[in-house]
Amino acid sequence: SDNSVTGGVIFDGTGTQTITHSSPNNIILSSTTGYVKIGLNNSPTVIITGTGAGNLLVGGDLSINNTATLDLGTQDLNRNTAGGTITVASGATLKCGGSTGGETGSNFPLNFTTKTLGATSTVIYNSLNAVNQTVYDVASPGYGNLTITNGTGSGSTTKTAGAALDIQGNVTINALATFAGGTSLTHNVGGNWTNSGTFNYTTA
Repeated sequence: SDNSVTGGVIFDGTGTQTITHSSPNNIILSSTTGYVKIGLNNSPTVIITGTGAGNLLVGGDLSINNTATLDLGTQDLNRNTAGGTITVASGATLKCGGSTGGETGSNFPLNFTTKTLGATSTVIYNSLNAVNQTVYDVASPGYGNLTITNGTGSGSTTKTAGAALDIQGNVTINALATFAGGTSLTHNVGGNWTNSGTFNYTTA
C-alpha cells in the first residue's frame, strides 16, 4: 500500500542530501495540500537514488528554491494525481537522468498542472546508462537555461526535441551528447548557443 506523510517535507541541508528509494511500494512524500521543497534557507543538492519498484510521489507542490539542485538520477519524482505546481526558481537546477517514469520519453516530473521555470533556472537532460531522452516541451515562456549532456560512463546519447521549444536563456550541448532538433521545428533561444557535441535536424 502507499505510504504518505501529512503536510510537507523540506530538504534544506548545507551540502548534498540523498533520497534512497528502495521500497517496492509507492512512497508519497507530502499530502495533497502539502509540498516538497528542495532548499529553503540553504541550497542543497538533493540526489534521488535506489532501486525501488514503487513510485516516488508528491501529493501537492514541488519547488526547487534558491540555487538548489534536484538530481533525479534514473528515478522520478512525479505528482501522484494531476494538479499542483512544479517550480524551478531562477538559479536552481533540475537534472533529469532517466528515459521513463515522467513526461513522455524522459523523467521530467509528470502530472503537475503548472510548470514554472525561472528565467535563469537550468534543466539538464543527463542520460544515465546510455539511454536516449526526449526534451519535454514546457509551455511558454519555456525553459530558463537548457543543457544537453551525458551521465558518467555513458556513450554518445541523443536527446530529441518533443516539439518546438522556447528557451529564455542559454542552450548548451556538451561533448558526446547529440541534440536532435526534430523535423521542421522552430526553437526560440533567448541567450547563447554553445555546441561542443552534435546538433542535427530534419526539414520536411
